Amino acid sequence: MMKYFITASLVILMLNASIAQTKLGLKLSSSIITQRITQSNDSIAVNNGSNAFNPAVTLFVDLPLSNTYYFSTGIGYISKRITFEVSGPDINSTQNKSYNTQYVQLPASIKLYTNEIALDKKLYFQFGPLIEVAIHTKENDNNMLVIQKMQPVDVSLLFATGIEIQLAPQTSMQIGVNYTRGLINVVSKTAISADNLVIKNDLYGIDIAVKF
Repeated sequence: MMKYFITASLVILMLNASIAQTKLGLKLSSSIITQRITQSNDSIAVNNGSNAFNPAVTLFVDLPLSNTYYFSTGIGYISKRITFEVSGPDINSTQNKSYNTQYVQLPASIKLYTNEIALDKKLYFQFGPLIEVAIHTKENDNNMLVIQKMQPVDVSLLFATGIEIQLAPQTSMQIGVNYTRGLINVVSKTAISADNLVIKNDLYGIDIAVKF
């Protein structure tokens, strides 16, 4: 009986320690988005358009796996603007196309912290997948139909690094940069003239977060 009591007590202590190390946070991001475009159709040519800034906000929770490793998850919102140029022998002039898609983000990443590099300062490194569920898509120009339907889900791989500054015993701030590489084609259905069109998103951004 005593053995079970001691085991249960140790489990409770470990759970309390884990909960005490769990951190909640709010992250604001601003990213530049570019597209990797490929298509194999001679009737039109699709090329990258102008880059666009894309805001994002994320509520996250860091769950401790060890003293320096955390599993980071949560829920976020991001608006992505895709821009490209369409030209071809049957098109009088180059057409500029853009689509705005809003996503709910579901991150599932690993976050690694270093030891302090200075007083109350340490580095972090983060990597892992981002699952993004589309909630709204808007085409900004209806003159020429290229994309009929976007994929309902986008999957990306997140790489991020930065510095964490301890502001108070239970509050810290993070400042960092990130790179998000799209893994799947965001185009679900195209017009006949744009068959075999593949668009994958790359984002380069700045992060500011508060943890408490």
